[in-house]
Amino acid sequence: MAALFVAFATGGGNSLRAQTNYVAGWDGGNDTSSPSNFGWSTTSSANLNGRNASGGARMTTTYSNYKLEDNTSYSYSASSDPSSVIFWVRYNATSGKTYTYTFKGLEADHYYDFSGLVGWHNNNSNPTFTVTLKEGTHTLAEMSKKVTKKQTLYSVGSKFKASSTITTNTEIQIVFTADYTKGNDSGYDCMEAISALKLVEDFEAYRTELSSLITYATNLNGQLNSNSLETAISTAQSVVNNTESNTTFDDIAGLKSAISSALASASLQDGDVTFLVWNPGFEEYQTQYIKTNGGDSYYVGGWTNESPFVGSSYSYSIKDNDKKSEGESSYKIRFNWSNTTYSLSQELPSLPAGRYTLTADVRAYSDNNSTEYAYIQGNDTKCENIKVSTSEFNTVSTVVELNEAGPLNIILGMDYKFDTRSNTNQSAEGVYFWDNVTLSYLSPVSAAKADLLGIIENAEALYNNGTNVGADAFQIPTAKGTIFNSSISTAQEVYDNTSATVSEVNQAIEDLNGAIETYNAAELNQPVEDKRYTLTFHSSGHNNDGYVLTAIHNARSNQGLYGFKYYTSSVNDNYAQAFKFTWVSGNQYKISFIGTDGVERYLTTATKGYGESNNHRAIRTTTEEGDALPVEIKVTTTSGQYELLNTLQNSAIIAHNGSSNNDMYTNNSATFSFDEASQASVTVKIGAGKKWGTCIFPFVPAAEDLPADVSFYTAVVSNDAIDLTEVDNPVANVPYILKNNDSSLEAVNTTLQGYGTAKQDDYTEGALTGILTQQAIPANSYVLQTQGGVQGFYQLEAELPAASSIAYRAYLTNSNSGAALRAIFFNEEETTGVATPEVKAVEDGTVYNMAGQRVNKDYKGIVIKNGKKILVK
Repeated sequence: MAALFVAFATGGGNSLRAQTNYVAGWDGGNDTSSPSNFGWSTTSSANLNGRNASGGARMTTTYSNYKLEDNTSYSYSASSDPSSVIFWVRYNATSGKTYTYTFKGLEADHYYDFSGLVGWHNNNSNPTFTVTLKEGTHTLAEMSKKVTKKQTLYSVGSKFKASSTITTNTEIQIVFTADYTKGNDSGYDCMEAISALKLVEDFEAYRTELSSLITYATNLNGQLNSNSLETAISTAQSVVNNTESNTTFDDIAGLKSAISSALASASLQDGDVTFLVWNPGFEEYQTQYIKTNGGDSYYVGGWTNESPFVGSSYSYSIKDNDKKSEGESSYKIRFNWSNTTYSLSQELPSLPAGRYTLTADVRAYSDNNSTEYAYIQGNDTKCENIKVSTSEFNTVSTVVELNEAGPLNIILGMDYKFDTRSNTNQSAEGVYFWDNVTLSYLSPVSAAKADLLGIIENAEALYNNGTNVGADAFQIPTAKGTIFNSSISTAQEVYDNTSATVSEVNQAIEDLNGAIETYNAAELNQPVEDKRYTLTFHSSGHNNDGYVLTAIHNARSNQGLYGFKYYTSSVNDNYAQAFKFTWVSGNQYKISFIGTDGVERYLTTATKGYGESNNHRAIRTTTEEGDALPVEIKVTTTSGQYELLNTLQNSAIIAHNGSSNNDMYTNNSATFSFDEASQASVTVKIGAGKKWGTCIFPFVPAAEDLPADVSFYTAVVSNDAIDLTEVDNPVANVPYILKNNDSSLEAVNTTLQGYGTAKQDDYTEGALTGILTQQAIPANSYVLQTQGGVQGFYQLEAELPAASSIAYRAYLTNSNSGAALRAIFFNEEETTGVATPEVKAVEDGTVYNMAGQRVNKDYKGIVIKNGKKILVK
């Protein structure tokens, strides 16, 4: 026959009166009623009522022959001694079945000793019994024991402190369970016994805490010098010294009340006030008891474990070999992976109003495939979780504002997150070491001044001695800068005033914040209409830092044929760095440039320009002004540098993406400087009496500005000749041969200006290479010269130095390797009326007259042969 035994004191109902031995129970004597008649419940499959009518749950004297673990007799006295009444229940033995009793009556912050005797009757499974005391899902205490002798009762016990949130109406559950699955009695039943279960106040724990509190109060009063606190300390010490009587919760409450009163009337000085914290370095501790499934547990003065029992694996102890520095101890906390949070707390009562800064040091033991975080909290103010290092202590910090006198609740929080990369739980637990809690204080006026000083410093950095304030384009107007600087000075006067009140300082804070807002919103000086500006990119560490923005034609078809790149670290009139700013509103502008085709193009986003998409981040171009992106200009604290904000992309900065694909995106890492762009000047020049010239434009020349009677030709090599093709409208970055069509051959000397659209210093098209800057011309190239009164392209025997070249001119190259050319002359037979004149190469032995016409060997007069003049008689 299988049976389960439980012995309880007579409690009378579901309540508990403090300082009694009674948890719950029933009247004594033999009683075969169901446990539910006495307030017990169970999982349905546990079958507390047994397998037949003769079984069930009852109190009995039948098993008075039980022994204790030291083999002495167990004294069973039924109702005459309610602490030793045996109650037995039989049920099918399946692991995990529980039965529960609920009661009320625990008092907040009281210490209790939860203990009893457990055993089993006549199966052979050697089960481990576990008794758990719970407040909802929160475990208050837990005790367990593996029993190896039948009809023997083993001692179990656990001590705990009720949390500060418990009230006398909080329901507390006692839960019993065992780990066996089947006994050997009849193959399906098991029995267990619990006798003399008690819940009593732990008076020794009160004495321990009061001793610790006396130490704290004594150190505290060394700073506060309170006569009333001194008296309370003396009274408490006499209680501790009297070992003939119990130390009670009321004794602790009395000293705490005196501490609270002393603090409420204290006048704290600015600075370190860590003396207000009880046991901030965890140096004060004492072994309290041994847990059955944890290890040494410690009473640590001042600190409360909010979750001292977590899962089946836990401990909290002092770890001397993990101290932060010599002579210090760290508070070690270990808890099972199945729980995610844990905390220590301490409440400091009735502190003066002001600002309190809390810090603490924390280190993790090992991550065990997990991520361990910690934080510190004061009242409702919590710092962000920080990932805790396993190799060194990390500091957590938070600032708490007490607008009026009141308590400060310090919480040291831990958040353990198990990493599911591993599908197993082995070695998965959170282990933390805490040390060195500190507390500093600023009076309300000092705290306000600290805030004011920070705002003053920010304002001064923003103003930066008038950086970007002035009368130039894009600067903050001088008058507004003067007002802002005056506001900073006024705030500084309040800060320096030792008699300033909190309200005066707070008003100065409000005024200066308003001035900062006004200064930031100031409308910048607008640029002169039609002026254009270069944009120089600034980003420390970026490959293109200090380079000028250039618009690139034919860069990408999905950008409307234009992209952007940084080509040079210096301003160059030929490059496409001339941007026009068209005012929209406030400090917002449309930014445009003239392309190589002479068309105005505006910066926009991918949703408005080419390459349609829902991407406001990519910068594109559009020829439609209505689709232009409003770009906001924001002043920085660096002289001459500004942020360009994409108003459609969360005000992020427009900058190049740094790659080589000629693209431009929005990011947060760049500023720009603006310089008024100068125009390139190109002179179309043909000397008097000369018919030919060369040029190249880095911009699209306006047709109306081109000189009359001048034709423009491109040149290509065709067999042994250079063919010229006339163009009606010259474009940018293409070299041309010029022809003066005026019969009088008067000098041509016309200067044209425009904003450059080039991306390099020279361009080659066909047989011509045009140079935008003075640069060396390679040997064997052909330059336009007049020799012996004859214009032609004469071959260079050696490189022409850059100093001897002329910008915006072109030279001729010959890719026909089959001809040994010394010079190239213009062969214009005017009588033919050929619109596209042919240029013939001079071969060895070929003779030309001074007009450049080929003549035979019988021709008399001055001829040109092999590039030299010869008189033939």
